[in-house]
Amino acid sequence: MKIAPFHTVTPEEEDGHRDVYHDNSDCHYGRAIKPENRVPGTGGRPKCDRCKELS
Repeated sequence: MKIAPFHTVTPEEEDGHRDVYHDNSDCHYGRAIKPENRVPGTGGRPKCDRCKELS
């Protein structure tokens, strides 16, 4: 499901998933980001590949 875009600036995400934004609630990479570490918006980053696939 499409949701408001968010990204993270914390080191919890690895393998480049910290350098993208997420906008789909079914994305397992986005779900791995703790709610308290989510920053609203895209942060000028590209969209997560998994979120693209789910769109």
